[in-house]
Amino acid sequence: MFYSLPDVITNTRATFRFGGIGETMLKLSNPATVTFNGVKLLYNSLRVAHEKDFFRFIDSETFIYTDLDDNVITNVMPFINEIRYPANDTISASFSFFFTWQGLSV
Repeated sequence: MFYSLPDVITNTRATFRFGGIGETMLKLSNPATVTFNGVKLLYNSLRVAHEKDFFRFIDSETFIYTDLDDNVITNVMPFINEIRYPANDTISASFSFFFTWQGLSV
């Protein structure tokens, strides 16, 4: 989940993998579904993910996956601390860089 303050968009995304991070990404077979706060996420074949944009800040996050046999897995995300960072910083690959932000640690 990602929130962009300038755009006022919360992007939600659910990915499914065989084996863990860096392994084969999976596409759900019908009728399996994944929802976010009760709204079905749509499959994006370019990102190999189920996702949806919401045009507001969302502070309560519940993903629900329902498999082909109607087994349900619920994933409730804790509220994530907001951070703000300078919009005009440039990061160069030529030297080390300390990235600082305003807000609590994440």
